[in-house]
Amino acid sequence: MTEIEAFRKYEGTLKLRRDLGFEVHPEAEPFDGMRFRVRTGWRIEDDDSRYPGEYAMLVDFDQNWPLGFIASGDLVDLQPVPQG
Repeated sequence: MTEIEAFRKYEGTLKLRRDLGFEVHPEAEPFDGMRFRVRTGWRIEDDDSRYPGEYAMLVDFDQNWPLGFIASGDLVDLQPVPQG
């Protein structure tokens, strides 16, 4: 997996994890398998989420994403976008 850096843009494919024992957000289902441009948000803390230690990845505004963020563990083939 790609090492995630703060304030960096990435592209990755959404692969919803169904093996964590949590219900998948129904709003996210139609987007499973789609590519997204994201930027690093914040590190998710142990006490506030089902994704402790992962990063909240914020989706670019021009993409149609119905939820607040994508957990970094739900993105595969995550690659940095060249800066410039």
